[in-house]
Amino acid sequence: MYRQDAINDTLTACLIATGLANYAIRTKSSQMMGLARKKHAAALHKLNTALKHPTVALKDTILVSIMVLGVFEALAGLGQLSLKGWIEHINGCMAMLKLRGRAQLSNPVSIEIFIHVSGHLQLSCMQREVPMDPKLVSMAQRTSRQVGRCLS
Repeated sequence: MYRQDAINDTLTACLIATGLANYAIRTKSSQMMGLARKKHAAALHKLNTALKHPTVALKDTILVSIMVLGVFEALAGLGQLSLKGWIEHINGCMAMLKLRGRAQLSNPVSIEIFIHVSGHLQLSCMQREVPMDPKLVSMAQRTSRQVGRCLS
């Protein structure tokens, strides 16, 4: 069984790695970037462990963790590798959205996460000039109508 605090530890590890990378860039500290990369490796290990547990893999915090590591790649990557790393994380998020299915649209937090992730997915598809997965387009349209009704 995977512990709830281990799920939170995964997200925390991802946030720390990404925060350190941002700080390293702002301060131009190669030493801090080295630490950020070490923390990133540890965060990836925690995330990969979490993804091995089917019920844990579908949690909101795991999806957010993948997104946060995508930000790390965008910040700390090197040129085209940065873009490639971000796209890989976005593709991982796309797979998670598909696995989570309509159930993820049953609570406000999950809906907000879906909207955020699908926005990044749309950007990735536009950048690569590929169509978005029809299943996710349909879910996004339903979500948009649902949110629109709530705001009316």
